[in-house]
Amino acid sequence: MRSSCKLTAAFALLIPLTGASCSSKHESFPAQPVAGELTVEQANVLAQLYLDQHAVTLPRAVTGEQQQPDGWWIYYQTAFDATARPPTKAYLVQVHNDGTVRQLE
Repeated sequence: MRSSCKLTAAFALLIPLTGASCSSKHESFPAQPVAGELTVEQANVLAQLYLDQHAVTLPRAVTGEQQQPDGWWIYYQTAFDATARPPTKAYLVQVHNDGTVRQLE
């Protein structure tokens, strides 16, 4: 009989505890970070680093930039060299807002 009394007392203590745990407010975590838009200067730095890694000849000049919904397109042209074929080379580099860079053909 004594064990049934202890069991009843244990259940009586668990009921309010269960109710309190169910009524607690759930934590909401902040949203995951999203890449912000790059400025044209930041995109130019990333594109220049990409062209350096792929051994594009110097000097090269930015001849245009165009903002896209997900980043920038930056146009480069090398200096004129009459002995080279072609005498100037042009490059179109796409820089995404998340920092990925690729050359468009």
